[in-house]
Amino acid sequence: VINANDKLSYDLTLPEASERYTLSSRDLASGEVELNGKVLDLGPGDSLPRLDGIRSPAGEAVVTPASITFFEFRSANNIACK
Repeated sequence: VINANDKLSYDLTLPEASERYTLSSRDLASGEVELNGKVLDLGPGDSLPRLDGIRSPAGEAVVTPASITFFEFRSANNIACK
């Protein structure tokens, strides 16, 4: 879900629990990106950081302004994800 609006949040209804991954930035011009509220920084030797989702229950989910959110539904059985 891409929320290109920099002022308004959007509500979604999730049919089941999921893992949520939200990319955002406190300052879009800074070059700093956060995943679920934590700054993504390279580790030693430019290793990639862990990309951990957060549990999101079924029901209402708020997509914050100027963010990109992915929801992982384990029971989706999408053949491309196997």
